[in-house]
Amino acid sequence: MQRLGISERPKKAAAKAAAEFGFSLNDIAETTAPLPKKKKTKTKAAKKPSKPVFANPEDATQTWTGKGRQPNWYREQVATGTDPETMRIKN
Repeated sequence: MQRLGISERPKKAAAKAAAEFGFSLNDIAETTAPLPKKKKTKTKAAKKPSKPVFANPEDATQTWTGKGRQPNWYREQVATGTDPETMRIKN
């Protein structure tokens, strides 16, 4: 009696189980490798730029959203006693 290798035992057991139901291993085995599933990636929406909240009273082209670091012109205005509410852009 020939000793079966480790990889032959599961094949023989699978063939026996398939034969009980009237199939061969070739009947139930996939003929082509399954295609790998594509991973779904979420696309991030582009961030909208924030609207300016404060404007420099001396130069209206210099604005600040009120987020992040305070610009130099804003700090200088506050240091000289200007009320931040007077620099607020009215909607």
